[in-house]
Amino acid sequence: MTSGYMIDPRSSKAVLKALTALIGIEVDTSKLDERAHDMEKVMAKLREMEQMQAAPERLGTEGDLRYIG
Repeated sequence: MTSGYMIDPRSSKAVLKALTALIGIEVDTSKLDERAHDMEKVMAKLREMEQMQAAPERLGTEGDLRYIG
């Protein structure tokens, strides 16, 4: 599934595979595989950044000493 905001080479490859099967031709999809691999790296970095940004929210703000009674 693709969100429409980012290029999705895996979805493109799936569509291309279906079309080429219907038409009966072969298409080299190695470039799409490369792009998919690169996109996975980008998405992993984005998830990592989101987790780092969310970490302070999970831990509470600095100076938050509510645990001390």
